[in-house]
Amino acid sequence: MPFTYESSANPYPTPGGITISAVQLLSKSHNKTVQLDGFISDFSIIESIENTGLYFDILIMDTNGLVERFPIIGEEAVYIKFKTPGNEYNTAEGMFHVYKVSPRRMDSDTVTSGEAYMLHCCSRELLTDLNTKALTAYHNLLYSDMVERVFYDYLLQPDKIKKSILVEPTVNSGTFTPCDSSPVSVIMDLATQSVSKAHSKVSNFVFYEDLRKIYRFRTIESMMAEEPVENFYYRRQNLETKEEDKINPFQTIYQYSVDKTFNVIDDYSNGMLYNKTITIDLLTKQAAFKVFNYSDDKDISTLGKYKMVSDNSPYKTNNYSPNLSVGFGEIWSSGQYNAQPYFSNVDDNRVNNPDIAWQTWHKRKASFAMLDTLRIKVSIPGNTNIHAGDIVNIYIPQIEELFDRSNRRNNRLFGTKPSFLVISAKHSFETNSEVEYTTELTCVKNGYAVNPTSEMVNV
Repeated sequence: MPFTYESSANPYPTPGGITISAVQLLSKSHNKTVQLDGFISDFSIIESIENTGLYFDILIMDTNGLVERFPIIGEEAVYIKFKTPGNEYNTAEGMFHVYKVSPRRMDSDTVTSGEAYMLHCCSRELLTDLNTKALTAYHNLLYSDMVERVFYDYLLQPDKIKKSILVEPTVNSGTFTPCDSSPVSVIMDLATQSVSKAHSKVSNFVFYEDLRKIYRFRTIESMMAEEPVENFYYRRQNLETKEEDKINPFQTIYQYSVDKTFNVIDDYSNGMLYNKTITIDLLTKQAAFKVFNYSDDKDISTLGKYKMVSDNSPYKTNNYSPNLSVGFGEIWSSGQYNAQPYFSNVDDNRVNNPDIAWQTWHKRKASFAMLDTLRIKVSIPGNTNIHAGDIVNIYIPQIEELFDRSNRRNNRLFGTKPSFLVISAKHSFETNSEVEYTTELTCVKNGYAVNPTSEMVNV
């Protein structure tokens, strides 16, 4: 019998409600299955552009000695399928594999409901990556094609849930030979060498999985170019939106926290404000320098018009950076190599198809550092339609407006179109909570809506 938290008097989707239609524990061989409906207490699923796979934790209240009798010894599969009541189009399902059991406890609070413990699970591909080596050499292929081949040849395994990968096309090709590396390590290495066809100036590729049963190899730039998929509002008021834009209950923000604003020391040391890369060409014994300066850059996409540091910051005139990277690549073009007598008869991919990724490394480094600037967490009614990598608008009133309802301005620095990139989405179900199903979004904004120094206000 599945869990159902849908009100029979309300045929419409209920914010915070959930219908869990299946929770199953399967043995490693899948020849033995136990329905966990009577055991489950809480669960959480996390998807993030910073994680390769999904993580799933499920709290078990065990009155039957499941650990010993099943038994649970590691790598068992847990299948779950759930949705928001009344909405058939946002059903989520996943197959996860147990990698750890938390300490088991029983006390006066749990003696009637059994032994309490957490099953820690993850995507199967994360376990596959630990015991698999990618051995195939790839010659004269687009880097996007290499990623797809590594995924299907080494990482993806047959399972109850059919998964796939979406790969953002690359413009460059090359030869790549794995060196006793795992599939994910190979894909991450390819990410540093890939140049996006659509975003060639800042090729900041990431590799991750979301709840749509899809792995994605795409750039942060491609995410920033998307339109917002939803608006969310703290307190049920329209702020600076049009009157006809009604706020439905699913757009409500229960609570928020600004977890990160700035860290000047980190901004200097991690290369966000200023960094240098040195590329050494082993063919010509030459070196090339690339310099990134935050104040001058116009290539990295930002969710805000203005920079996130003071106009008077010394980094704008300082040529010293504590962040220096050294890499290897071909700094000439193919025509230059082929024109040299000592290269003209050489059949080598580096000569015929020189590396161009090194030209984007300095911007790539800075763009990833920008994702660690202004971070905010918002808790909303459970919503499986919002995923890591989406853009959302988050409307939070300026703090003084919380106490003056006559003026409903948005947060000054966020602006009237406060777009954020969703870094991660955590779906949580708690039986003893006032709201059973919530989604916690961790979002980042890498630009201000107003110039923080020239548009100061009296306090």
